[in-house]
Amino acid sequence: MSLVKSVSIDGHPCEFKHNAPTTRQELLKKTLRIQNDSVDTGELLINVPSQVQITPVGDSTVVTTEAVDVPVQEEEEEPTFKILKLRIEFYMVNPTCGLVFGTSDTDDRVSTVHTETKVYPSSTRSWMPCLDSMHERSTWDLFFSVPACTGSLADPSSLLPLVVVSAGELSSLVIHPQDPSKRIFRYIMSTATPACTLGFAIGPFTSAYTLDGSQLSSDESTNDAQAEQTSVAPVAPVVAVVAAAPETNEAEGDRNGATEGGTTEDPPNGEDQQVPSAAGEDGENPASRANHNSKLRKATVDAIGGVFAFTYAGLQDELENTCEFIPEALAFHSQEFGSYPYATYKVVFMDGLREPIITCASLTIASTDFLHPRTIIEQVYDTRRCLGLSIAQQWFGTYIMPETWSDYWLVVALAGYIASLFVRHNLGENEHRYRLKRDMTRLCHADVNQRPISYPKQAPVVRQDEIEFVQLKAPIILYMLDRRMMKGGMSLGLHRIVPKILVAAMSGDLGLSNAVGTSWFLKMCRKVSGVDFKQFSDQWIFGTGCPVFHFGYAFNRKKLVVEITMHQESTNSKATAPWVKPKQLFDGQMTARIREADGTPYEHVLDIHEPWKKFEVQFNTKYKRIRRSTKRFHMRQMAAAAEELNVNAEVLGIEDDDETYSNIALFGAENEQEKRDWRVVEWGEDDEESLASATFEWIRIDSDMEWACIIHFEQPDFMWAAQLQKDRDVAAQLEAVDALQHLPSSAASTTLMRTVMDSRVFYRVRVDAALALERFARAGLDWIGLHHLIKIYKNRYCLPPPPTATSLVSESNQGDSEDISVARLPRPNNFANIGEYFTQKAVLGALSNIRDQNNEAPAAARKIMVGALKYNDNSENVYSDCYFLSNLIHALSNSIIHSKRFGRMFSMTAAPHGDDAVLGEIERLRKLDMLVPSYHNVVTCGCMEALLRLSLVQKRERLFNTALFFSMATADAYVAVREVAVGGLMLHWGLADNDTCQYFVAVACDALGSPRLAATASRYLMELTMMRAMVYGQQHSSLLFMEEKGKEATEHIDTDARLVGGLESFIDGLPDSHELQTLLSSAVYDSTLGAHALLGALNMLVYQTADCSIPPRVPKTRTKLKIKLGGKRKTGGSRSAARSNASSDSEDMPLALSMPGGNRHLGPSAAGGGGYSIAEGDPFSADLIPGEFGDSSAMP
Repeated sequence: MSLVKSVSIDGHPCEFKHNAPTTRQELLKKTLRIQNDSVDTGELLINVPSQVQITPVGDSTVVTTEAVDVPVQEEEEEPTFKILKLRIEFYMVNPTCGLVFGTSDTDDRVSTVHTETKVYPSSTRSWMPCLDSMHERSTWDLFFSVPACTGSLADPSSLLPLVVVSAGELSSLVIHPQDPSKRIFRYIMSTATPACTLGFAIGPFTSAYTLDGSQLSSDESTNDAQAEQTSVAPVAPVVAVVAAAPETNEAEGDRNGATEGGTTEDPPNGEDQQVPSAAGEDGENPASRANHNSKLRKATVDAIGGVFAFTYAGLQDELENTCEFIPEALAFHSQEFGSYPYATYKVVFMDGLREPIITCASLTIASTDFLHPRTIIEQVYDTRRCLGLSIAQQWFGTYIMPETWSDYWLVVALAGYIASLFVRHNLGENEHRYRLKRDMTRLCHADVNQRPISYPKQAPVVRQDEIEFVQLKAPIILYMLDRRMMKGGMSLGLHRIVPKILVAAMSGDLGLSNAVGTSWFLKMCRKVSGVDFKQFSDQWIFGTGCPVFHFGYAFNRKKLVVEITMHQESTNSKATAPWVKPKQLFDGQMTARIREADGTPYEHVLDIHEPWKKFEVQFNTKYKRIRRSTKRFHMRQMAAAAEELNVNAEVLGIEDDDETYSNIALFGAENEQEKRDWRVVEWGEDDEESLASATFEWIRIDSDMEWACIIHFEQPDFMWAAQLQKDRDVAAQLEAVDALQHLPSSAASTTLMRTVMDSRVFYRVRVDAALALERFARAGLDWIGLHHLIKIYKNRYCLPPPPTATSLVSESNQGDSEDISVARLPRPNNFANIGEYFTQKAVLGALSNIRDQNNEAPAAARKIMVGALKYNDNSENVYSDCYFLSNLIHALSNSIIHSKRFGRMFSMTAAPHGDDAVLGEIERLRKLDMLVPSYHNVVTCGCMEALLRLSLVQKRERLFNTALFFSMATADAYVAVREVAVGGLMLHWGLADNDTCQYFVAVACDALGSPRLAATASRYLMELTMMRAMVYGQQHSSLLFMEEKGKEATEHIDTDARLVGGLESFIDGLPDSHELQTLLSSAVYDSTLGAHALLGALNMLVYQTADCSIPPRVPKTRTKLKIKLGGKRKTGGSRSAARSNASSDSEDMPLALSMPGGNRHLGPSAAGGGGYSIAEGDPFSADLIPGEFGDSSAMP
């Protein structure tokens, strides 16, 4: 904290009173009081001495008069007073927040200092007396006096120069006039900036990189297909194959003619529709226009005072490779929306960060985990997404602030929206629409019992889960708003609003604080588009929940119309929060696209204003049944689909020299032997009647992706297959894949197999199709999904079988006639084709999820995975295979994790050999990674996670090696390995005794050693404590809610209520300790409490009288009362009733997937205590589902 030494005004000493909080508890109380009262009274009270005269200057004087009869009109101008110079001398003592002193994760000799910049709660006041409100702006002149070098003078090789990177522009760097061993850095922030956005980093950043317009390609094109070809820098030559899916999005068509009954024809010859760009369509040559845009972007970047990147020594190549896209991002935002608001932009990569990215004014402090060499593939996407968002926050987040906390969502939304547009520009339209579709699905599952993102008198959003929810929902709302605005024309979208906001900020129309409000923003949107957004804002901004639609259809042959029925409800239909409307009604227009028999898509607008309605849409094609059951029809349809894909590949400039897959839509249809080998089943072979009675090809609801909703739409499986094969929109293909995996049939498996085999389909669709094939590996379908997955892997990723004396293997056959149980050697790794790389990993992952009668992966699937791991050859591959090996280890462990014969077949005591030596292969790779470390030790992390998951499920085998995990948790290991090790130790030993508790709390409190590990351990401790409280809350009758409907009553338990009520009862049942109960109560209700603030409570739990490993016993009572959310327990309910209702809340956590057999007790002493199931995707996440207690008599 900062302590004030002296205060003076114009050289006159002043009396002052400094009320700075000295402990974290006092800081917590102050933060809560400010949050509740919405008034920050400050911490430094200064008495102005009598020698200081406050006098007005100029002509601005207050006119007074003694006459009382005649009123005198005063001057409207505010008086101007003499400027006073306030000088505050202060010093720092043991800073606990705001300023972090640390070391590098790889070298303890490297010392660093950085700020933890946050808008709220602002930590700037912790290291500098200031007005750190986000509405108090001023220019800054910052001086930093630091030693010239860090290290030991006894060892000259350890001396490294210290560099200060701060917000603002570097003005001068001079030697200290009194101490030559120090240097003074001066940074000037000429743009008025709030104090809460200031930040700096100090360290031996000897690796520096200057970025300018030369990093921009001279032949940059605005075509989305070419944007995807250059999407990932280290894989630029090969991403063309990834982007081979047609970029044409039918939803992006001209909506002026897309009225009800109108048609939207495909572009001629399959040409892509261009995304609207800044260049005008005046018939100019596209090449010259692209060259002009490239020069304009280069000039835009060069106009910025400087773009710099810094990191430690030895990481120069990784720094240059990671940051080479930054000039393009700055140029894109500056050209599309508005000029960069600051003089320079700097990014520093360093260790010791609690959060991965810290955004300051003109500065981004990022973790070194984002750095990656050119040989790494996976990290590219995450790095560009996170750094791209940080760059967008330079416009919205530091330069433009919310007017009130009710407008916080708007700034987050604008930053996320323009960042998503750069993702579309840099990674392509397919990647953008895929992420948007998945984010909408995540939002629908997450928006249950959530508060509105904007409401009157809103408190600051500081809880991490609330921030993540706003960051998820707010950009999606702006996207939907943009789609509604463009209903009146493609030029009326948000691309006209965002520049107006920046122009208003630069011209002063937003006031001195550059604050934007929700009402002002909606008014501007209404002015530009002419659409009233009151209902939209009430439903999506000031309301909660997402709609859930149930659609059905029927063809009326008499009227020649398609009757579409709609029923809607909300994701909050069963919510219990007081701010939620269970019967929330959403209205608006939704587009339904019907692809009729002649192949023409017709769009129809559905006006939704009621909870239930029937729509009649006109059928335009003359009615006739499509004779789908004939072989001629199949051949014609598949040939048309293949031709359409070939034309799109030609438009994208993709050369496919492999004739085997050049016509993949006809795969298995012309060659009878090939059809038998691959077990190809065409549509109509099983059910000819229903297939022949169809009158159109398919129907797609919300084809324009204008709604963040869940749509339940039932149509025959062959229509979904047609949509997957012919619709060129990635979102439509994803919908078809999601639907087909729930409609298992041999023909559906064949369609998904063809999708995976087609290298021209967008690779994320191929990945989802491969993962969907595992659902078809069942005995009822004769394991056709397993057959197709193994055939795909052998055909694409294995060497052809050697020719024998009796048979030769042709290039087209490649041994497809052999049995799937026959082993093959994998091909040497070649990840030049990124789509094939991700598809290969997905196929292996899908094989690991298949289960036979022994609840394990079939022997043929395990043989493939073991062979891929044992014979992995990366000698000629230019890319690293560390992530591939990590995923393969996860797949291999997942294939045997639930095996009923694990002890006899796979445990080390059974001495397994051959394909059963899974644990031996995992241990071999772990030791190999110790000798030759992989990137971020991802192989070691994968091995330890695999061993941890196996030990948690196969508890009888005692697979957990405590000594190994303790050794990996030491300071010598990489921080990611330490996180896995500490998480594994905590999952196995919990807080059962004082020794383990002291160890975990010591790790969580060691912020100086590794802030990231300390934050992770703190989160683990919080999750463990909350989980125990939720287990206790499952038994507690105060969480029982009754909803009476006539004579019947339904009972359900809300997850949030269970957590809060369980913690309340948990606290009430603790031994008498008023301080402990007060501290834990603040942990329950304090939205500003971070991970480290709960450590005080955990220390008290450990070192005093409480034992959090086993909750107190629930008192037995006979009555059952209705208790409101958060209410104190008066009388308990029946334990049997509470237990029966505890199992009825599975719908409250739809995203958590329990692992069968994963229940275990927290701590070895918790015999008979409650267990929990572990989320199969991540055993260390918050998706730890509390199980139920066993016999209550076993509880203490």
